[in-house]
Amino acid sequence: VPEDRPIYLLACNAGASSHSFAQQLSLELQTEVIAPSEWLVVDQLGISRTGPYKWTAFFNFGTFHTRVFKNGTEIIQKPQLLLNTLET
Repeated sequence: VPEDRPIYLLACNAGASSHSFAQQLSLELQTEVIAPSEWLVVDQLGISRTGPYKWTAFFNFGTFHTRVFKNGTEIIQKPQLLLNTLET
């Protein structure tokens, strides 16, 4: 894993719980991991979004709720900063 690049997990609820898969992976690999904290949906156009329930994710246009972990510790970021990170 390159040291200067985070890992993006695209799996439903991968970052949701206090001992999530994303947190454990971040701790194990000693790197930054970004993962959805809700249900993830990717539509037929390849647009990803999240929602608190599987069916609501289809209607949450423009939202992508995630949690960021670095070396097993959650990093608190403002949503705008995270969205800018995902777009690059």
